[in-house]
Amino acid sequence: MRGLTRRSLRVLGGEKTLLLISSFQVGEIHIGSGDLFLIAGPCVIESEEHAIRMAEIIKGVTRALSIPFIFKASYDKANRTSIRSFRGPGMKEGLRILKKIKDDLQFPVLTDVHGIPLSIVIAAANIRDFKLLEETLDSIVIRRPSPKRVYQNLLCDKDYSNRESRDAARKRGYDAHIPQKENEKVKIPRRPGRHKARRWVIEQTFGCVNRDRSILIRWEKDPENYLGLLQFAAGILVFKRSSRK
Repeated sequence: MRGLTRRSLRVLGGEKTLLLISSFQVGEIHIGSGDLFLIAGPCVIESEEHAIRMAEIIKGVTRALSIPFIFKASYDKANRTSIRSFRGPGMKEGLRILKKIKDDLQFPVLTDVHGIPLSIVIAAANIRDFKLLEETLDSIVIRRPSPKRVYQNLLCDKDYSNRESRDAARKRGYDAHIPQKENEKVKIPRRPGRHKARRWVIEQTFGCVNRDRSILIRWEKDPENYLGLLQFAAGILVFKRSSRK
């Protein structure tokens, strides 16, 4: 949970708000250029017919108004009030429907990507994140497949842009995706075909665990108690996501 509490304190305790805008492209739509665009769609895919119908209607409206459109729908909505509520068609069927919409209607699509926490490490706030990388990787609670059989990526932020972190990842058989800092003395060229590292699944996991009041602000004096609460929250998250149909 490194970074969650510290990032929250920076936002809550700061006197100024800094808005950092980075531009990128989704299909033919440029995000961050200042032009208006629309991301819309059903909260969850109810059925193939319903999703296609909504996509066609929204496309007609946005085309008439000359507004770029990105279709958004979830194949598994895990944050329902009841565990028995309809959550969606599941990953395989949901991705098939989204691909059909993208191919037939010719516009970009977005969806949620779900993951589960595999390792949790806590430490004092004055310890750099990358110092905990080896402990975090060695604390994974499930049996990891052999890197010789299964290609495995490791996504990190710029704090891990150093030889120590890259060596730790390489030693354990990971292909590390670490963006470089602006003031790096030695620039590592990007390999052909590589894309900028994205950390959406990580941030989504932070957001889910962050809903627990005992996690967002640490009230526990003993680190063992706080770690226990983190593990309990992670267990609930794993249960919710593994119980999908």
